[in-house]
Amino acid sequence: MANKANDKNLQYWKIYALGGGLGHLQRSIALSRRAIRKGHYVDILCNSRFSKFIPWNNELKKSGSLTIIDNQASIEMTSSRVLKWIMDDNFDQLIVDTLPRGITGELVDIVKSIQKPKTFIHRDLKQKYVEKYNLNEFIKSYNLIIIPGEKNPIKGLNKLPFCHTTEPWLIRDHNEIIDKDLARIKFGMSPSDKRYLAIIPLTGDSEEEKFFRNIHLHLVNSVKNWAFKLISPVPDKSDLCIWPIMELMNGVDLIIGAGGYNTVSESRATKTPLLGKPLDRIYDIQKGRLKNDQMFMNVEEIIKCLPKFERNSRSDLYVNGTYKSVELIESLLI
Repeated sequence: MANKANDKNLQYWKIYALGGGLGHLQRSIALSRRAIRKGHYVDILCNSRFSKFIPWNNELKKSGSLTIIDNQASIEMTSSRVLKWIMDDNFDQLIVDTLPRGITGELVDIVKSIQKPKTFIHRDLKQKYVEKYNLNEFIKSYNLIIIPGEKNPIKGLNKLPFCHTTEPWLIRDHNEIIDKDLARIKFGMSPSDKRYLAIIPLTGDSEEEKFFRNIHLHLVNSVKNWAFKLISPVPDKSDLCIWPIMELMNGVDLIIGAGGYNTVSESRATKTPLLGKPLDRIYDIQKGRLKNDQMFMNVEEIIKCLPKFERNSRSDLYVNGTYKSVELIESLLI
């Protein structure tokens, strides 16, 4: 663990990443990987339904940890666990992903009172949520605001001197994306199989997964020159248990998924074509991330689009916003 008594440049970060899906957790792991490489220690608080399945320890090694709250815990239990985690005062910096007040509003008082540096990671939020809780004023309780490649719904935010924009946070750097042929093998494709490959990541929500399973079944039975693979970090839930997907993007000809932060950001960074169905979320605006020609609502629209996709050569160069973000957070204590 980082020990400032021995090295003033080493820091212990706590990252608040509550949210039932994979987005908050994966984004926080992406940041943590870079922080750990700089010598810091990171503990991520999460309640993702995927947290028990993804091999996060391979990413964080001995310099990071996950504090997991059951995603079925009551509001009262969740709030209690969060406050206990923060009040354990052995850290240098607090970083809060997406929800500045906390998932149940449990951070309101403590964010205002805590004396340690506080960073808010500002992903796109619904305007109704911003206005209901007067986030324009509340976010000023933070010392640093980072917008990692997202739109900004809070009026005047970019004018604040402690607000900075970066490129999207990505779980893999460009030199970690593996060779196309090896990636296809990891997706279960034989070297002799020349079909195009489309992957369909599952979200973990039962109703949404039912929709994507039906899409998958229809495509498999209707389209012969493509292979379609359901992907999930959860064993026995899909064709393949894979996480993170990003390192295998060179082997993918098309992603058929939703409009979540990680899916869209990874698709654009690796220049992998995406067809996404914008899913309804309490705070997130998936439709705003997807371009009009990327959106679909039914399987017929997917089939109609398939002929336009080609195996184009892709650039392996992109900027990972975690580099700049770690430097910004570090600077609060330098």
